[in-house]
Amino acid sequence: DVLFLSVRRRYPSPEDMAAIRAWINAGKAVVGIRTASHPFGERPKGKGYQAPAGHEAWNTFDQDVLGIAYTGHYGSRSGHQVIARLADGAAGQAILKGVKLPRPAVVPSHLYISEVKDPRVKVLLRASIREEKADEPIAWTVVRDGQWVFYTSVGGVEDMKLPWVQRLLVNAVYW
Repeated sequence: DVLFLSVRRRYPSPEDMAAIRAWINAGKAVVGIRTASHPFGERPKGKGYQAPAGHEAWNTFDQDVLGIAYTGHYGSRSGHQVIARLADGAAGQAILKGVKLPRPAVVPSHLYISEVKDPRVKVLLRASIREEKADEPIAWTVVRDGQWVFYTSVGGVEDMKLPWVQRLLVNAVYW
């Protein structure tokens, strides 16, 4: 019923990539977490970041499917916290039902840099790092031509221990 992606820079065989593309092209549901913003993406520097022979990359997955452009992340500096909050206008969205953000809603993992590219993106949660003057979307939906896509850049090991993150992901799968 849903393609759930939690991969980073993996390069499927042509047959497997064809199955992934067919799922998405058929308009079926997609849920992506954390590194699913660049699941099949190559990058020019670094060993192991290019598709090996006989495997395929999809460098524009972030824009094609998630409606955003992923360009990296803010590093962690001592004392700099990533703090999550509801996005303007997001209260009452079904995916947020039962999601109770503590005060402050500290996200343990790095804050991803994600620029919204598709006007159909509905940002649900944002996060900021005050000292960096950083403010980024961290959870959103895209509904296009009957296809429902949910993505969150939250999803590191420590993030997954947070009750509000767990509820968010359960809601996303049922959505």
